[in-house]
Amino acid sequence: MRSLVLPALALTLVSAAAPPHTQVVGSLVNRTALAGGLTVDGDYVQAGGAELVARERPLTVSGRVRLAGGIDLSGVGRVPADEIVLVDHGGRTAVEGTFAGLPEGTGVELGSTLYRISYRGGDGNDVTLTATGPASALDEPADRNAPSAADNGEFGWWPYVLLLGTLGALLTPGTLWPRAHDEVRRGGRRRRGR
Repeated sequence: MRSLVLPALALTLVSAAAPPHTQVVGSLVNRTALAGGLTVDGDYVQAGGAELVARERPLTVSGRVRLAGGIDLSGVGRVPADEIVLVDHGGRTAVEGTFAGLPEGTGVELGSTLYRISYRGGDGNDVTLTATGPASALDEPADRNAPSAADNGEFGWWPYVLLLGTLGALLTPGTLWPRAHDEVRRGGRRRRGR
């Protein structure tokens, strides 16, 4: 296999269409979108607002990994697997930060499988998705025999919102009886002919 080797100038760029066997020598700062499958011989920093586009091969990093921004998982999980490695972190330090909206242990549905994301996966510092069961498990309650909140007489917050909305409508002039409000505003007289 041939690889494309890019020298680092603290490389800040990269398109999601980078060749699959690209190697970056030095640190890489992702400020836009970066395709997985690259090898970074140095640190990888993903800025807020940037995105890692996951592919079948992981992003491999030998230095520190600092994450922010998002991840596009549409390129992985087509075939169910026990574990999907998103970032293969060969360094000794822990991954810093998380992908936006995906803290440690968050459930991610890919195809018909439910995965949990971990920033301590693999050998302890890789970013992985580990299969936990069928995707329908996201919609099922943990205990099917457990009574629901409505069965316990607890209805949550919505009755209070409904009550406050009704009280607000009753106490706001002109919301329930607009004609009476208009007559008061005009001095109490109805005008005819207009």
